[in-house]
Amino acid sequence: MKVISPLANLQDRVMEAIYDDIKAGRIMEGRKIIVNVANHLAERGSDMIICGCTEVSLVLKSGDLSIPIIDPLQILSEAAVATALGKFYE
Repeated sequence: MKVISPLANLQDRVMEAIYDDIKAGRIMEGRKIIVNVANHLAERGSDMIICGCTEVSLVLKSGDLSIPIIDPLQILSEAAVATALGKFYE
């Protein structure tokens, strides 16, 4: 497995999108930036995108890209509900 991270200038844009847009309530502006950076990662060879920040999970969804999006918050939520219901999480 190889990890592909955004280039430094794009990582800076992601951080700006999180702090200057998404946390400030400008969701669509932040979403545009996050989707663009994720598409750039796909173009560089990423097979999937992991939403590594809670704000990214808010704006990046399955179907936004041509590659799968892994949302740890969704996985954790499903596991918590399954556990609360006494079911095994698969």
